[in-house]
Amino acid sequence: VGHIDSPNFDRVAGEFHTRNPASLLARGVVESETEIASDTLRYIWLESGSGECFIPEGARTAEGDGKPLDAIYVPDLPQPAVMHALAALEASLDAFAPALRAPIEAVVARWRGSHFIGDIAGESWLLLESGVPRSEWTDSPRAAAALNVVIDAFRHIGWSEKSAGSWEPIKAGDQLAVTPQTPLRVRGVFRYWSIDVTDRVSTHTSRTRRLPHLRDTAGGCNFAFDAFRRLPPHLDRGRA
Repeated sequence: VGHIDSPNFDRVAGEFHTRNPASLLARGVVESETEIASDTLRYIWLESGSGECFIPEGARTAEGDGKPLDAIYVPDLPQPAVMHALAALEASLDAFAPALRAPIEAVVARWRGSHFIGDIAGESWLLLESGVPRSEWTDSPRAAAALNVVIDAFRHIGWSEKSAGSWEPIKAGDQLAVTPQTPLRVRGVFRYWSIDVTDRVSTHTSRTRRLPHLRDTAGGCNFAFDAFRRLPPHLDRGRA
């Protein structure tokens, strides 16, 4: 259909909307400090350049399972049931079908002392889409119960809260989320493309998803190994 940086972008956006009626594809440029606001949920991906985003006190993020977040972020303390489940998973990895062990190991790797840091939605998706029937994941009732506890809690664990507002760097490949309740202040020089989800006004993801702070593991839409490391070269070529 076309490239996101080509003169026929309107055709690209039109085709995208035809296939996704509740979503609108757009692109833009930031050249100075500005506030990005939206009446609906908007996801923004930096395509080139760099800048900063102001993240206020109290903002919550599920980042930090890659490069650790600054100490200004305070991780949540997981529920005891989740901690017990993680311990059971770590002790029973060999009880699971071989196709499941890599994503389960990636989940356990986010357990750091008394905290659990990071988003396991990708690993949960890999498990559910592994092709192994759930009844055949493991013969161990204890291991199965532990994994069920962790998967059921995937949206509520791994979060940290910022204790003071400040500007933080953003670069090509990073994702930002804007809602009517959470506009974003940004500054710098960068190009971006965005998707407005017109039938939603909130998101369960962090307002920032910065590649350095995310564990480099396949999941979700990309099952290939090393998914994040291959993303910036594609972005640099400006492909949609």
